[in-house]
Amino acid sequence: MSGKVEFPPLENGLDYLSSVIDLLTSGPDPRKLKYAVLHLSAGVEVLLKYRLMRQDWTLVLEDPSKANQRKFEQGDFRSVSGIEAIERLKDQGFDIGDDDIARIRAVARIRNRLQHFGLTESVNAVEAVAANALDFVRDFINTYIYVDSDENDREILDGAMPSIQQGYGKIRHLVEVAMNRIEPALDAAEGPVVTCATCGELALIVEDQDRTCKFCGASWPNGEGAASDYAWHVLGLSEYEAVKDGGDMPTRECPDCWADALVSGVAVRGHADEMWVCFACGEVREARELTECTRCGQLMHDDEMTICADCMADIVSRD
Repeated sequence: MSGKVEFPPLENGLDYLSSVIDLLTSGPDPRKLKYAVLHLSAGVEVLLKYRLMRQDWTLVLEDPSKANQRKFEQGDFRSVSGIEAIERLKDQGFDIGDDDIARIRAVARIRNRLQHFGLTESVNAVEAVAANALDFVRDFINTYIYVDSDENDREILDGAMPSIQQGYGKIRHLVEVAMNRIEPALDAAEGPVVTCATCGELALIVEDQDRTCKFCGASWPNGEGAASDYAWHVLGLSEYEAVKDGGDMPTRECPDCWADALVSGVAVRGHADEMWVCFACGEVREARELTECTRCGQLMHDDEMTICADCMADIVSRD
């Protein structure tokens, strides 16, 4: 076989997205789901790096201070991850929100699980993650790629985007149908319904002995693990970074059940404002309902004393 294979970055990224559409709209099976996940991750990352490279090719390098254009053109370099590419785009003034980053982080998470543990996600989870990522990519292309493209790149975009847009609509429809199907179960839930850290849909019911997403089936055996995953995958908060940088811990001890499973800033179905939610016992609190112990910082109910029971016992024992 003679000739050469040539896929410039933009065309390469769009081709990956077209493949995702084909794989998810032609009757998904395990093999199709696997490649849909891999191609989705690759496509998003390529397009992010393509735009970063147009800004300054050295920004794509893991260490820009070691830039070598000859090696770069030969492909002999280490590039940044998709998440790092987003952070560098934000540093360049690109308006990319926390919700967008959560969508891309969901793609990376599901890709990592596939590569290290095999395909363990449900069809619903893959479709939801794909729909959310494609939604971000469409806006990103329209806002930051198409408007500044040359004639050749616009021709590539005009050729690829209509079918990607149509395919996105089909996948989003599948997600909406599945969500409508579980609506009665969500309405009947006794505990709060929050965003699932696996699929990104507002379908995880948090109850005292059960934390299961009605949309994708993901579940957590304990509240601590569910709270940690929610804080990281949905809010982008990690215990490691909090300790390293000296920030607030992403999870707190619940004043109702004492589990380290309380998270703030949680979107809860039926509540207009973000809430404090305990992923162990399912309690939901407004920020004004909680206060910190003035001595140790432990969260307490707002109608309690200014110091917690543990601190009070310690003071009494010292007297």
